[in-house]
Amino acid sequence: MLTLLVFSELAREKMWARIHLIPLLQAEEDRDQVRRHWADKEREKELLGAETKVYNSDRFVRRVIFMIMRLKDRLC
Repeated sequence: MLTLLVFSELAREKMWARIHLIPLLQAEEDRDQVRRHWADKEREKELLGAETKVYNSDRFVRRVIFMIMRLKDRLC
């Protein structure tokens, strides 16, 4: 009986230790992702010279041509 009580107490302590460590581990992962993002940006800047935009404007443009092609394929 005493062994079972000690085992359940250790299990409870282990569970609470994990619960309290999760935010710390998540923050560490977030910092790592930010560090990788900035390293990628720096590497891209070295390769391309300056930050280049993928699109010519900041305006959102729908892909109407692709939608029409899909409709055309479905009808045929």
